[in-house]
Amino acid sequence: MVGGETSVDDDGDVRLEGGPLPILFLRVPDHKQVKNRLHFDLRVDDYETAIARAIDLGAEPADEIFAGERWRVLRDPEGNEFCIIRPKHDTG
Repeated sequence: MVGGETSVDDDGDVRLEGGPLPILFLRVPDHKQVKNRLHFDLRVDDYETAIARAIDLGAEPADEIFAGERWRVLRDPEGNEFCIIRPKHDTG
């Protein structure tokens, strides 16, 4: 539906790359299976703008999960966690 090619790494994580939006599908720990059946990591070109847009659309920061410079954990309006990741060339 979104194009691209898939690959699986040694941890069993699946990458969909080559389409308009690269997507990384990560395994969710068993203790989170009830709520987070799918966890999106979104690598963006403009980190600060993407975070602001997600919050404007109803996401909330989940800094208690992880607070670092390379990515930010947020929750969608239903409480599902996802990450916005800095561009590969941006180390924060």
